[in-house]
Amino acid sequence: MCKTRKELNEFLAEIKELRKKENQLIENFETSTGDFSEIFHYIIKWALEGWTYCTLTYETCSREQAEALTKMGFYVLEELNCFDVLCGYRIYWDLWDEEE
Repeated sequence: MCKTRKELNEFLAEIKELRKKENQLIENFETSTGDFSEIFHYIIKWALEGWTYCTLTYETCSREQAEALTKMGFYVLEELNCFDVLCGYRIYWDLWDEEE
């Protein structure tokens, strides 16, 4: 890997620059979506962690937003509590990729 201190410093500088670009891309994506910025914040957060879904409360994701996400190509399931009352939605983004 790194054989000298200079190589290590260059390596760390490159990582910092890539992280800065990643944060900027995420911020640009989240702020450009308007009503969905909070929803996409969680989707991005969990997708970058390697998850294929996230669960959001009905306070974070309304029924209308869940329907819109379905139209965008997300797979959305209602989450019900033990009394069959809606608690939120489970949103999948990598369940059945049409291109594969």
